[in-house]
Amino acid sequence: MHRIQMRALIPACLLLQACNQPFHPDGAYDGRLAVYAILSSSTDTQFVRISRTYETTHSGDITDALVDITAGNGNPSVHFRDTTVSRTDPSGGTNTYNVYVAYNFRPQANVSYQLSATSPTGGSARGTTTALGPASVSIRNPSALTTSNDSVVLSADFGTSTGAYVLQLFVEYELSSGGITSMGKAEVPVESSRDASGNLTFKYPDFARVPPVSSENGFAAAIAWFPQLMYLQTRTRIINGNPPGSVRFTSVLYTMTQIDDALYDYYYILNGPKDLSTIRLDAPDFTNITNGLGVIASTQMIVHEVALPQ
Repeated sequence: MHRIQMRALIPACLLLQACNQPFHPDGAYDGRLAVYAILSSSTDTQFVRISRTYETTHSGDITDALVDITAGNGNPSVHFRDTTVSRTDPSGGTNTYNVYVAYNFRPQANVSYQLSATSPTGGSARGTTTALGPASVSIRNPSALTTSNDSVVLSADFGTSTGAYVLQLFVEYELSSGGITSMGKAEVPVESSRDASGNLTFKYPDFARVPPVSSENGFAAAIAWFPQLMYLQTRTRIINGNPPGSVRFTSVLYTMTQIDDALYDYYYILNGPKDLSTIRLDAPDFTNITNGLGVIASTQMIVHEVALPQ
């Protein structure tokens, strides 16, 4: 009987001993730089965010890095300096971020750019991207914006290195209320439907892979349709959502945003692959940063405006 009681006490002692051990939420820690660099050929100001993988008791901010980008065509290296930027989120709150910025720097089409980031406290990392080539977007039937009952059709030709794209259509308007005039903009959806409660929901364009090359000039092309009903309903929602007589439609804006394969893959994996046939809980990772994590990629945005007759 005594032997049985001793055997019962051993697990209890081990359990109490384990409960007295300090809790460490971190496993093996391998600190590396995390880089987020999206070079846009549509602007001459570029931003790079640098942080690091970190333990739960330490911050991941990096403010002591040397960040440079070197062009593959022999142009001088571009140095990024550290600064802070503020961003207002959809709820109205304002957040401040540490970033690295370079002014008067617009990536040139089809030129490769190598980023180098070195921090005394975070280590070093590098990555390479190629700026997207020339592209174009046009509206095939401008009359659909005023008199025609046809769908609004956008046509796009893509540059080299483009991985994915999205074509968007917006209605711009002037709002006069209380002696104050402001400008507004609303995106046109591609379709609408009713949910289970009978509420109207809208589907807006999303990024899609660039189609295979089909034209004789060696460029890929795509077309997007915006049904006339969706365009008119957008205008009606703007009118109904504001005081009578306060809205004046001024123009229609159509845009094409291109991104390369790296950025498309990064966001696709970040938002979760569409795997509805299994119960997998593991999440794959993507990075094209050497000795680090994150992504360096290229993007381009083309914007056109069509004035509406008054």
